[in-house]
Amino acid sequence: MTSDRGPAEELDVLRAQRRAVRASLTGDDDPGDRADQALTLELQDELVRLDNRIDEIVRELHHPPDAG
Repeated sequence: MTSDRGPAEELDVLRAQRRAVRASLTGDDDPGDRADQALTLELQDELVRLDNRIDEIVRELHHPPDAG
Protein backbone atom coordinates (compact mmCIF):
# COMPACT_ATOMS: atom_id res chain seq x y z
CA MET A 1 0.00 0.00 0.00
CA THR A 2 2.25 2.77 -1.24
CA SER A 3 -0.44 5.43 -0.72
CA ASP A 4 -0.20 4.80 3.05
CA ARG A 5 3.57 5.20 3.16
CA GLY A 6 3.49 8.90 4.14
CA PRO A 7 0.91 8.66 6.93
CA ALA A 8 2.34 5.36 8.17
CA GLU A 9 5.81 6.88 8.42
CA GLU A 10 4.41 9.93 10.22
CA LEU A 11 2.61 7.60 12.59
CA ASP A 12 5.90 5.82 13.41
CA VAL A 13 7.61 9.16 14.09
CA LEU A 14 4.75 10.41 16.26
CA ARG A 15 4.70 7.21 18.29
CA ALA A 16 8.45 7.48 18.88
CA GLN A 17 8.04 11.10 19.95
CA ARG A 18 5.23 10.10 22.29
CA ARG A 19 7.38 7.40 23.90
CA ALA A 20 10.16 9.96 24.46
CA VAL A 21 7.80 12.54 25.97
CA ARG A 22 6.17 9.90 28.17
CA ALA A 23 9.58 8.72 29.38
CA SER A 24 10.37 12.31 30.37
CA LEU A 25 7.31 12.34 32.63
CA THR A 26 7.92 9.09 34.51
CA GLY A 27 9.57 8.97 37.90
CA ASP A 28 8.70 12.50 38.99
CA ASP A 29 6.97 11.89 42.31
CA ASP A 30 8.39 15.10 43.81
CA PRO A 31 6.35 18.14 42.74
CA GLY A 32 9.54 20.23 42.37
CA ASP A 33 9.60 23.96 41.82
CA ARG A 34 7.41 26.03 39.53
CA ALA A 35 9.73 25.54 36.58
CA ASP A 36 9.46 21.77 37.00
CA GLN A 37 5.70 22.04 37.26
CA ALA A 38 5.56 24.20 34.12
CA LEU A 39 7.69 21.69 32.21
CA THR A 40 5.43 18.86 33.36
CA LEU A 41 2.37 20.75 32.11
CA GLU A 42 4.06 21.40 28.77
CA LEU A 43 4.94 17.73 28.40
CA GLN A 44 1.40 16.71 29.27
CA ASP A 45 0.08 19.14 26.65
CA GLU A 46 2.51 17.67 24.13
CA LEU A 47 1.23 14.17 24.94
CA VAL A 48 -2.33 15.31 24.25
CA ARG A 49 -1.26 16.91 20.95
CA LEU A 50 0.60 13.77 19.89
CA ASP A 51 -2.28 11.50 20.93
CA ASN A 52 -4.75 13.60 18.95
CA ARG A 53 -2.59 13.52 15.82
CA ILE A 54 -1.96 9.78 16.20
CA ASP A 55 -5.71 9.17 16.52
CA GLU A 56 -6.36 11.32 13.45
CA ILE A 57 -3.85 9.40 11.32
CA VAL A 58 -5.15 6.03 12.51
CA ARG A 59 -8.69 7.05 11.55
CA GLU A 60 -7.47 8.21 8.13
CA LEU A 61 -5.62 4.94 7.57
CA HIS A 62 -8.66 2.85 8.51
CA HIS A 63 -11.24 5.08 6.85
CA PRO A 64 -9.65 6.98 3.97
CA PRO A 65 -11.69 9.87 2.55
CA ASP A 66 -13.53 9.22 -0.70
CA ALA A 67 -11.51 10.26 -3.73
CA GLY A 68 -14.58 11.18 -5.68
